[in-house]
Amino acid sequence: TSRVWADQGPATDTTRQFDATYCRSLGSTSSCSTDKADNTDLIQWSKDNLSGKTTKYTYDKANRLTKVATDGGGTTYTYAYDARGNRKSSSDGTTDQTL
Repeated sequence: TSRVWADQGPATDTTRQFDATYCRSLGSTSSCSTDKADNTDLIQWSKDNLSGKTTKYTYDKANRLTKVATDGGGTTYTYAYDARGNRKSSSDGTTDQTL
């Protein structure tokens, strides 16, 4: 996936570029294979092709997002859920938030 666009305003002319590769997979496996219906529900990883950084996504057995980690010293986010499956907290390693 790639996208390039220009923002032009009275004070600035800016060009932004987005270039990424990603893997989506049904279930919590790390492969990119899909089922017969070609369902691709859960993103497993994404790579920013401009910076070269890869972000990995981790899920629990109920397919709830529990961790997002970027290599190369990026921020790692963690998420916790209550018994009903509602997200109850999140953390970026320095700040914890209870929802």
